[in-house]
Amino acid sequence: MSAISSFDDCFVQNAKELDDYQARVDRGELPVMRGYALSDDDRLRREIIMALACQGVVDCAAVECRWVSTSTLISYTRWPAWPAWLPTASSPSTRDGSRC
Repeated sequence: MSAISSFDDCFVQNAKELDDYQARVDRGELPVMRGYALSDDDRLRREIIMALACQGVVDCAAVECRWVSTSTLISYTRWPAWPAWLPTASSPSTRDGSRC
């Protein structure tokens, strides 16, 4: 058995074997086997993938507003424009109608 949990900026996987899991809990430890801290690049990709998976489109303007305003947009020079194949929301504004 195993589980992977997602937090704001990381993923963690618990111990795979029940005996190991229980032994860690009995010792007062978290039953975590490994973890991975997400980079800003990972978090941006996750946001885009989740939008595609859940809504079928990406509000590129809203994503860009969030990431540019925090100065963490992935090497924007490497990604000068949104890919043509990326389904985008029809409105260039954020969900509440505001702009950056």
